[in-house]
Amino acid sequence: MTKEGINSQQFEDNLRSKFVQVKPDDSFIRNLSEQLHVRKRIYLEKNKKFLYYLTLVLLGFFSGMLLWSFVKRIFFHSKDK
Repeated sequence: MTKEGINSQQFEDNLRSKFVQVKPDDSFIRNLSEQLHVRKRIYLEKNKKFLYYLTLVLLGFFSGMLLWSFVKRIFFHSKDK
């Protein structure tokens, strides 16, 4: 082995001694696997989708009201004077 090979092996051995391997919980993995195999599609953040559409509708409504007030002020306000 070369000098770098010895140093890298010592480095890897040092890392192995510092870190502890974690074994995942078998019941968690089994439950997750069952949920992923049963469902063909995964839907995430359903509540945020509703809020997205609500925000979109409200934004459209208020921008329409703002546009209508500008049109009303420009065209119809001059008749009142």
